[in-house]
Amino acid sequence: STKLKVYFKQQFSVTYKPGDYGTFEETVISNNAYGVDIPEYVGIINGNGGYVFDTWKLTKIDNVDVTEETEIPTSVTANLEYTAMWKPMPIPTITHRPTEWTNTDVTVTITSPDSEYSIEYRIDDNTDWLEYSNEFDVEQNCMIHARLAKQTNKGEEVDHEIDNIDKIKPQFNEKIVNTEKNDEAVITVKATDNLSGIVE
Repeated sequence: STKLKVYFKQQFSVTYKPGDYGTFEETVISNNAYGVDIPEYVGIINGNGGYVFDTWKLTKIDNVDVTEETEIPTSVTANLEYTAMWKPMPIPTITHRPTEWTNTDVTVTITSPDSEYSIEYRIDDNTDWLEYSNEFDVEQNCMIHARLAKQTNKGEEVDHEIDNIDKIKPQFNEKIVNTEKNDEAVITVKATDNLSGIVE
């Protein structure tokens, strides 16, 4: 008689989990043969607002937690579990010039520490967010709000107050002639300016 021998080739799964800040669904890639290359995650890696994807971390091998002593496989040799690691989005820097008292407009500059992000800003609280492309001027004291953006993900909002613009002339309250001599006079003028650093 002829004996038919059937050999079962073990299959393994590779799981990708969203981690603490991911909003995508856990993905399981099944039926991986022993020794094949570890399959990559091919979905969209979305996260909560203010966080961006950093890297994948191998967290379990055959349901056993990975430690510093664990030998990290370079191919599929067991069931593998990877967890997404996240990092906070950076924040922009807002500056304006001049910073001393002025009776003219001031120029606002917003910069990002990383060019992969776009910049959004708004002036005061009750305005819409605008995309920042170049420095701009403001005519009066206000609060500048800015944040970084990457697709639909928005970073932490930062604020910058502008309070050094004074375009209102001071009010003259009284004029006193102290002395007159040889067609010359010493005059003391008392003025009030509540919108600058000088009150009287």
